Amino acid sequence: MKSSKNVTVQLERGDGKQIVITASGNLSAKEKTDVKGIVPHAGKFSLTIGTPHHWLEKWHRPLYTSQKVIVQLPKGVELSKIALELKKGNIRIDQVTGEQLDVKIESGDIQGNKGAFQTTRIDAENAQVDLTEWHGTTMLSSETGNQIVKDSTGDLTLQNQVGMSQVHRHHGEKSEIFNMAGKIVATESNIRKLIVNSIKGTAIIEGLQGKLLLNTNDGKSVLRDNLGSQIVRSKNGDVIIAQSQKGKMLDIASESGLIKLTLNPVYQQARLKIHAPHGHIASDLLWSKNAKQPVINLRTKDGEIKVLEKNK
Repeated sequence: MKSSKNVTVQLERGDGKQIVITASGNLSAKEKTDVKGIVPHAGKFSLTIGTPHHWLEKWHRPLYTSQKVIVQLPKGVELSKIALELKKGNIRIDQVTGEQLDVKIESGDIQGNKGAFQTTRIDAENAQVDLTEWHGTTMLSSETGNQIVKDSTGDLTLQNQVGMSQVHRHHGEKSEIFNMAGKIVATESNIRKLIVNSIKGTAIIEGLQGKLLLNTNDGKSVLRDNLGSQIVRSKNGDVIIAQSQKGKMLDIASESGLIKLTLNPVYQQARLKIHAPHGHIASDLLWSKNAKQPVINLRTKDGEIKVLEKNK
């Protein structure tokens, strides 16, 4: 389905025994003909709304600015491939399953609920994307639009320029978030390996079960109560860590930023290694620059390291 107009597209489950397609709004004569010519039981169909424009439609284009297309699927029907290409609009996908979902949209809003596809690809540019209970391999790409994925499963890849990327209560083997300057928030997820890359944005990772690899240049990193190993590399950014319970290895390095740890007293006997040749160190716990196989390894070139014991 393609359109260069403002279109609302809904894919949902219906009560009938065959696919039902309803198009409404200010449709041109050609669009009405195209809709009537669709034969759903043929196994596939293609619908173009407003592309290409004939000369009369271009002249009267304001009359054809908003359409709505609803596709209702019988229960138990699984689709092979869905491809949506819109310039501007709203997309709603509810309880739809299939092999492949490809969406391209410049601006607008995408909402997905209880969907399952082997592969989902969404190129949203400036549109907002919100997926709930979404299952399968999912790849989202945006420039300024916000991304939210929650209560979902499968391998996940989020790419963003300046919009916000959020992942909540996700389960999967591997997930990767790359956000140049926007905010990253990941909470209460069980991901065997989470890779986070940021240039100058803020990354907040909380309640992660699994291994974390985080790389940033000038951004701020906030890590709270993550249970797996945490490896952080930063050039000038600050790294703030709070652990109310004991997790696995902490390996944190920032060339010139602040590294601040607030730790539960269970860390009192943990091996702590700090290397700061030109930096400042303040620690409530005993540390050594030569500790072998440390549980906590902190390094800075000329930044500042603070290790605080919680409730002290």
